[in-house]
Amino acid sequence: MKNMLVDKSFTDTAGEMLGNVPSVRVIGKSTTEIVNHKGLRSFDDKQININTKVGTLCIEGFGLEVTGISDEYIRIQGDIRRIFYQ
Repeated sequence: MKNMLVDKSFTDTAGEMLGNVPSVRVIGKSTTEIVNHKGLRSFDDKQININTKVGTLCIEGFGLEVTGISDEYIRIQGDIRRIFYQ
């Protein structure tokens, strides 16, 4: 992919260090990156549910959208209000 949103070396290193345990990076109130996910469970503009090795990660807010996705990471942008495991 020519314009990757997350440097591949970052996702490779995070996966090795964490043993495929999900890592959640929050950047301000508008961007979240999840490394080591197991796929999207469901999504709309108010809630995105992501499968992980340790359960379902839920992101709630307004105007949410998936702006980047690969086998290793997902990037979510929008007005993020709450992040929690279900």
